[in-house]
Amino acid sequence: MGRHVYSDAVHITPELMQAKHQTTQAKEARFASVAFVTGGLDPVQQRTDWLDLMQVVTVPKLVIVGQQSPPKSKAEMEMLSAMTGVESAIAPGSLGLGEEYSEKALAFLLPFLAQHLVD
Repeated sequence: MGRHVYSDAVHITPELMQAKHQTTQAKEARFASVAFVTGGLDPVQQRTDWLDLMQVVTVPKLVIVGQQSPPKSKAEMEMLSAMTGVESAIAPGSLGLGEEYSEKALAFLLPFLAQHLVD
């Protein structure tokens, strides 16, 4: 968690770990984290195939790149950010920046949604 998800170990509290553990206790949820981390939930076979899928999606897209994201993940976020029609922002944090730095993420997300949300 400290290497990939959170960029500052101060955010990895006993309360956070308990909450994360509780998620694994839900009926049939105990393997969800493993399936996510290993790619077991991915709808594509190759890591870059999702870029092709993103090109056909016509809805507005926002990528918030965590400054301390792992190199492979950050490279993929940057590839997505470079695509036509994709807005991007850089924020502190890593893969869990939405949890770790939720206020920073919301500072980018809320204006994006306000601009693109259809009534």
